[in-house]
Amino acid sequence: MVRTFDALGAGERAAAARRIEGICLASPDAGSSFDGLARAAFFDLWAGSYLDRWPGLALVHGRDTESIDGYLVGCEDSVAAVHLGDAIFYYRAFTAHYRTYPAHFHVNVAAEARNRGTGTALVEAFAGLCRARACPGVHLVTGADARNRAFYARAGFVQVESKQVAGRDLVLLGRKLDQD
Repeated sequence: MVRTFDALGAGERAAAARRIEGICLASPDAGSSFDGLARAAFFDLWAGSYLDRWPGLALVHGRDTESIDGYLVGCEDSVAAVHLGDAIFYYRAFTAHYRTYPAHFHVNVAAEARNRGTGTALVEAFAGLCRARACPGVHLVTGADARNRAFYARAGFVQVESKQVAGRDLVLLGRKLDQD
């Protein structure tokens, strides 16, 4: 079951945020050598700030807050999300495409729940929310050789541009929603 973060009750939101933080900090991208400040900053950048700023575009998957096994946080207007440009090293590298693909998201599924359709359900729910808001497209950035590219291809994302940013080969993947 997919629900928006803002549809949860106040107590449920606090429990959901803790579960999302656990999933976020367990992701391979999070690394393992965190002190408390670094953990908080990583979570805030990749999930927490989205829960605060765009709770209607934050999604959780699970029967209840105790069973949340995945989440997606997103923004429908990447140009307006200027605070991310200072925090994410590649954010400004692809701005030429943010009018065609204005929305973006971060999705994360607990390791034990992968390959069960959770990620697909979250991405499709986000696409539906964006489509309902007349958003023409969604983008994301990932590594050129990242394993997740096959997942995104199955979800209808195509490579829009590739470039090297700060020594890393990155790609912007996009999905037009007005053609779905």
